[in-house]
Amino acid sequence: MQILKYAIALALVLLPSYAFATFPTWTRTTTAFDGSTHPNYTCNLPASVAAGDRIVIFVVLNNATTTVSWDSPATELHETTDPGANVKLTTAHFLASGGETTATFTGSGSGNAGACHAYRIVGSHATSAPIAGTAATNSIGSPNTTPDPPSVTASWGV
Repeated sequence: MQILKYAIALALVLLPSYAFATFPTWTRTTTAFDGSTHPNYTCNLPASVAAGDRIVIFVVLNNATTTVSWDSPATELHETTDPGANVKLTTAHFLASGGETTATFTGSGSGNAGACHAYRIVGSHATSAPIAGTAATNSIGSPNTTPDPPSVTASWGV
């Protein structure tokens, strides 16, 4: 029995150590807009943004006809409206160069209130842009408990 214990201990010491990749980590901030900053809006970013971090920003505004223009370095990923609820949702992203604290955009229309959620993703796939699918079916209008999201195939493989 004693020899078995030593054999197991020796095997554990001699086994090669593998560096396993870690999953990306996410942090988030929320910024509310009351419409008083129209047409220029600022989204606060999570603390400690470092070079190579992926920043993804979701903005919802209470005017479905608003045209949103993101300032550099942000690039729009997806935009959709719900005319019945008079809501505009836009999503943008960028790879941080390090030290960024805000992202800005311009919105048309009058005094749009709303909010933005900015996510800092550490350890994401940093060589390709995120892929936005089309809107889920059964998701617009009255509350629905059976949305059906589309499939997404990453261009770089899975």
